[in-house]
Amino acid sequence: LSLTGRQTDASGASKIPEVAIIGQVGSLYIIAATPGGDLLVIDQHAAHERVLYEQVRTRSERDRTLQELIEPVVLSLSPGESETLSGSLPLLESEGFLIDPFGPGTFLVRTVPVLLGQNIEPGEVRDIIAGIISPGILKGADSREQIRRIVACRGAIKAGADCTLDQCRQLLEQLGRTENPYTCPHGRPTMVVFPKQKLDDLFRRG
Repeated sequence: LSLTGRQTDASGASKIPEVAIIGQVGSLYIIAATPGGDLLVIDQHAAHERVLYEQVRTRSERDRTLQELIEPVVLSLSPGESETLSGSLPLLESEGFLIDPFGPGTFLVRTVPVLLGQNIEPGEVRDIIAGIISPGILKGADSREQIRRIVACRGAIKAGADCTLDQCRQLLEQLGRTENPYTCPHGRPTMVVFPKQKLDDLFRRG
């Protein structure tokens, strides 16, 4: 997990509350508290997915830099998959995937979006392309957004990954600078807030 910088909106203020990191639960959730005593439970994968999605979108629109793989990844596809992929090569290249035909039903993936890095496993590259060319993804006006969501999801820290307190802190700082920090690109919540008053009610401190 590589994270950098304090993240804020254009006015200089983070879009999520100031929090103190308490720790991580089950290598899935980050637990934090606000100065007012509200408790936050953050889904680390969903939060990182939101951060990466906005990075992918920004880079696709402003920076056409591609990440060349150490070795091209070979794809062996069915006739239907080949047809789908062949018709989408320009779109995929604009999103960071340079893919060349290499004989009947075979393609070479030469580059990937920069945030995935050149050391990404070949199997992961194949899984990403398989997701992109699955039925319905490359149809309609939102196909570009669908590709970006898949890339962000695959690039995000996985559930079950341990994070240091500093990594947790950096992730939340980056999340605070995103346009929509409270949901991942697929619409799932990135965090659940338990207000202090609700906690007091649960423990009958009313």
